[in-house]
Parts: sequence; C-alpha cells; structure tokens
Amino acid sequence: MKIPKIVDYEQIKAEIAREAIWVFFDQGYNNATLGDIAAKCGIGRTTLYSYFKNKEDILFYSLKREYEKFLAEQKSLFEAQDITSLEKMKTFIANVIRDHNKYFMLVIFTEVWLLLKAKNPQFELSFRHRMGEVRLLFKNLIKEAVSIGEIKPVDHEALSSILFGLVEGVLLEKAWNQEMKIEAHLQAIYLLLDGLAV
Repeated sequence: MKIPKIVDYEQIKAEIAREAIWVFFDQGYNNATLGDIAAKCGIGRTTLYSYFKNKEDILFYSLKREYEKFLAEQKSLFEAQDITSLEKMKTFIANVIRDHNKYFMLVIFTEVWLLLKAKNPQFELSFRHRMGEVRLLFKNLIKEAVSIGEIKPVDHEALSSILFGLVEGVLLEKAWNQEMKIEAHLQAIYLLLDGLAV
C-alpha cells in the first residue's frame, strides 16, 4: 500500500508565487507566460491552474503576502517606545534600503501596478489600500514627531511622500547598479532627516 503524500496547499501556492515574481522580473510581466512560471516551478500548467487562475491572480496573491509581511515587520518598529520618532524613521528607511533584495519586490509590484491599473480596477484598489497602510504609519509617525516638538513643523503628507520617493529611487538604482554604495545614500538621507530635528 502506498501512503499518500501530504501536500500543504498554501505552502505550494506561496512557493509558486515566489518563483513567479522572479519570472516577471526576468522576462517582464507582459512577456511572462503561465508556461514559463510552471517550468520555473518544475510543475505542469495544469497543476499551476489548480492554484491560480492567471498571471494577475498570481501577482495579486504575491502583492497581498509581501505587503502583509512588510506591514507586520514595520508595525513593531513604529510601535516601539524606546526610540525617538526620528530614529524610527531612520531605522525604517535603513531596514528597507539595506535589505534591498527583499523590498525590491515592492518596487516591482509598483511598476507592474502602473501597467495593470487600467486593466484591473480591483487590483488597483487593493494596491492603493495596502500602500496606504504603510504610508499612514509613516505619516502618523511624522505627525507625532511634530506634535511632541521632536521635528520642525512640516506637512506630514508631503514629507511622507518625498521620503517614500527617495527610498524607491534608491531601490531602483541599486537594482541596476550593483556597485552603488548603499551606506553613502543612507547617510545622505540621514542628513536630510537630521535637518528636521528641533
């Protein structure tokens, strides 16, 4: 008698999604096919369809998982009571930039979202909601720092947007320029943040 192999559906689904992201990155989202993804995963297309309906489904699933992990990791930092708001901002930015391979996925999602937003309104709404959660944490941190007199009065919405833009720019640059000195870029960002201190 052969013992049936127990398969963890969610684990396999997550592994397929993880491999698919690299296929999207290597070939471009529009050029990648489900056949390419199945081949990268070492499974047949029929098996792939038992986990995902199409490429958008894979991307949507991946986006959700990556943002949930990212948000959970950052929430504990933002809720910490033993460091200043300015230090939290620096730590958040340093975590994202130093761990660029991990968070570059977020940049990939951003780029693909721009391609798909006209095609799939549900995808766009979900993406905006998830990005909004992270930006809200950051905006609230800036607002708190202003209210307790830790940093100069500033438009928290504008500053949050500018800092996110800086981080995304560094991540994109690092993806194409492996010789880029991350620490030098971080120090420049710290200098900007220190200029906000009262």
